[in-house]
Amino acid sequence: MKLSNNRTEADLLKRALLGNAVFSAICGLLIIVFDTRIVAMMTDLQHHLWPLGLMLLGFAGSLVWFSTRPTISSAWVTSVIVADLAWVAGTVGLLVGWHGMLTAAGLWILAVVGLLVFAFAELQWLGLRRLRSSAQKP
Repeated sequence: MKLSNNRTEADLLKRALLGNAVFSAICGLLIIVFDTRIVAMMTDLQHHLWPLGLMLLGFAGSLVWFSTRPTISSAWVTSVIVADLAWVAGTVGLLVGWHGMLTAAGLWILAVVGLLVFAFAELQWLGLRRLRSSAQKP
């Protein structure tokens, strides 16, 4: 289903998607620029996160591109929500499975980012529901 995004009902969805894009881009850039510092702050393990940063930049770009089109695909928005919820599930997995390998700062960073991503998923879901219900009205 294609949803017109030129209505006021689309504002919440567009803002949530663009907010998600800005947050993802900022996180991606921070991860790329401060890769080793972020890893050292979060854990004693030797890892590189810059590939994650690149993926976040690509995700942010897709959010901007698709959310600014004349119509927004309901299936695409649903896939973004599912991706965000998968991120949250992965965050919970890291918090539970790696809690002994993460520093206090690492636990906080993961928890805060996970909560923000969940908030974006919720706002996107609310915006999608609002837009779908307005599209079904005669």
